[in-house]
Amino acid sequence: TKTHFQDMASEVASRVELKPFSLVVDVGSNDGTVLEAFAHLGIGIDVVGVEPAENLAKAARVRGLPTISGFFDKETVAQVHGLRGRADLITACNVFTHVPDPRQFLEDAKALIKDDGTLVLEFYYLWDLIANGAFDMCYHEHMSYFSLRTLRALVEQAGLEIWNVQHLDVQGGSLRVYVSRKGLRPVDDFVGRVARSEYDLIRAIERYEDFGDRVEEHRDEILRFLQDAKRTGQKVAGYAAAAKATVLCNYLGIGPEDVRYIVEDNPMKVGRYIPGVRIPIVGPAVLEKEPPSVLLI
Repeated sequence: TKTHFQDMASEVASRVELKPFSLVVDVGSNDGTVLEAFAHLGIGIDVVGVEPAENLAKAARVRGLPTISGFFDKETVAQVHGLRGRADLITACNVFTHVPDPRQFLEDAKALIKDDGTLVLEFYYLWDLIANGAFDMCYHEHMSYFSLRTLRALVEQAGLEIWNVQHLDVQGGSLRVYVSRKGLRPVDDFVGRVARSEYDLIRAIERYEDFGDRVEEHRDEILRFLQDAKRTGQKVAGYAAAAKATVLCNYLGIGPEDVRYIVEDNPMKVGRYIPGVRIPIVGPAVLEKEPPSVLLI
């Protein structure tokens, strides 16, 4: 993740032509990883984060990364504006699909960026979700699932325009979208090509029916595998207690009698349980003490 955001900072800074003293605001800034990547580019960029989780905001501030505690709304926009002025760049990585009112988010971002500023959104891509059968991306934190066509319509309603898009491998398939005021920058031809390629995704209900069928087949295949492992006396453990793991385990209906524990290197999760199914979350050392026959990643 850190390497991804370092590469992102370098790419975005070059594309939007950031200069010394440019202000970058990262929305949903977590522990400051994205802010740090921009600050370490070495060209004198000023950074500030907006993060609703106080423990994460505090961790970023301890690292010397200015962070406002709160959700991205008119109030925090006013705070940033009062403290640092308007932004040259706003970034929002894996955040936009979480907000309950994406149109208001765009309006608030528009109010904060300079007239020649840019908003960069990075989010998992609906096309890849459907194509890859990635049902584990569907959970309560995710309020929306965007194609480029639907996002472009929403952006245009806010008086903004998508002028560049990149298709990324991260999160099983994501888009990085560059947004500015309408007419500010020439629109790359790739934007139109991606939008046109989505025509069947928008129009054909069969794609979604096929997605549902493939998800059920995938579930049944995993359950058969786990049942065979249990019948033959194999010890099964899991690796990585991410939100996707919670979705997968609950959809499968499995518990600690099927998967003894799930290994996680984030100390904030160790000693807790997968919600809903109560599979213990343990540290990496348990792999050596109680090695499984099968490791489900």
